[in-house]
Amino acid sequence: MAPNHPIPTAPCKNPVGPAAKLPCAPPTARSSSGQNLPDNFALLQRSVKCDAHQVILAVLQLPLFAQAVIGFCRVAAGIPGTQADRARYLGTMQLRFADQADFPCIAKQKGLFDSLTATLPVIDRDAANDSTNIQSFLTFADAILKIEKNRCKVQCQREAEVQRQWEAEVQHQREAEE
Repeated sequence: MAPNHPIPTAPCKNPVGPAAKLPCAPPTARSSSGQNLPDNFALLQRSVKCDAHQVILAVLQLPLFAQAVIGFCRVAAGIPGTQADRARYLGTMQLRFADQADFPCIAKQKGLFDSLTATLPVIDRDAANDSTNIQSFLTFADAILKIEKNRCKVQCQREAEVQRQWEAEVQHQREAEE
């Protein structure tokens, strides 16, 4: 669902098309040294294809998308205030997907699993009760973490099977030599 109020875009350009509805970064997203951090909203815009209702139809650039999400997580971790404030900030990404077809590829992106794992404990999941955008972020994060955990489990099972096969082969060679 698109918000009922206009959301400013970065930096003071006339909004064009559905992607212009994504909000700009709040002042808390600026570093204390005066340097601007990467514009995670712009990265997010460039990395996805959305419909008129801001539903993500496809992730066009996986590394760029992951960089944007990781950037949002880093900024959220540094936001002073409550866990609900951090959750609301993450909800501004509006990560509503038409489907989860891209999720296995997204889950493989370097640093994303660790970033989401570190972020979830510092946000208020109860804030999702009042916001579909926060619910969408939590659904995305939970799905990515589950996919990656399952991938690790399967990889461990495969490695164990290879080890068993190798041990059986060694045992068979020993028996053949005797």
